[in-house]
Parts: sequence; C-alpha cells; structure tokens
Amino acid sequence: MLKIRLKRVGKKRDSAFRIIVTQAGSSINSGKYLDQVGFYDPRTNKKDIDVEKATKWLANGAQATGTVYNLLVDAGVIKGRKKNVLPRKTAPVVEVVEEEVKEAPVDEKEATSEEEDTNVVEEAVDEVVEEVKETVEEVKEVADEVADKVKEVVEDVKEEAAEVVEEVKVAAAETKEDK
Repeated sequence: MLKIRLKRVGKKRDSAFRIIVTQAGSSINSGKYLDQVGFYDPRTNKKDIDVEKATKWLANGAQATGTVYNLLVDAGVIKGRKKNVLPRKTAPVVEVVEEEVKEAPVDEKEATSEEEDTNVVEEAVDEVVEEVKETVEEVKEVADEVADKVKEVVEDVKEEAAEVVEEVKVAAAETKEDK
C-alpha cells in the first residue's frame, strides 16, 4: 500500500518536511521514495504542494497520513473536513469525511487488471461464503444432536424423579401405618 507522508529535513530545531509518496512499510529515512509531492515548513507555515501529483497518487490508491491529509485539504486537493490528528489522550473528534479526488485518466491495461482483480476478489468471497454455509450446516447438525440428547436426559430425569416420588409416598404411607 502506498502512503503519502512527511519526511523530516533541515537542521536541528529548524525542521521542514518533504511530502513524499512511499511504500507503507518502508522506512522514511531510507531515502527510497517514489515521488515528492510537495514541501511544508511549519515554522513559516509555507506549503508548496503539486496538486497534479497529489491527485494522481490519490487516484492510484495512495493513503495520506493525518497531517498530510489536512495539508491536502488546505491546498484544495481533497474536499472535506480536516481530521483530528491530536494524540488519543484527548477526546477524539468523530467526523465524517468525504473524499473527492479528481479522476486520473486510466489506460485500458489498468482497467483490465482492475477488472481481473475484482473477479479474483469476488471468487474468493464466494469461496468463503460457501465455506461459511457448510460450517453453519455442520453446526446445525451438531446442535440438533445435542438437543436430542438433552431431550433424552430430561426424559430419564423425569422418570427417575417419578420413581423417587413414588418411593417417598410409599415410605410416607408405611410411616403413617407404623404410628
């Protein structure tokens, strides 16, 4: 998965950030990133974002981190509200965010691979659904067997209880006769 994130550059106590596109699992400081989308200096609040590049990467499925998302909202690349990127110790602000990304032109090869990917996903989902149905049927069969055994046990307990009640009645009658 691709991420659009900040990469720190600059001197000590004089930080600035590059807005880069990189693989989600790769280290930011490795120097291996796919593209530089822009620049952000928090000290002067200067933002320089290439809207076309950002739109292209978002259309290709890149996910922006919280701060970068807010910078893209400021730049007008994404329509919607900003996200709360404060630490979780404070009460999180729950917001519904709707993203609108300008459509990038898609060539036919990408469209076919997307259709193939969709077909593969649909087949996998169908297989999982069938497995779940089979498991549900097995569980129903086991539940029916357990219910039958419970009924048998209840009948046995009723019979034994009736026998015990009869024995108690007999014993009570014998005790009355003895007095």
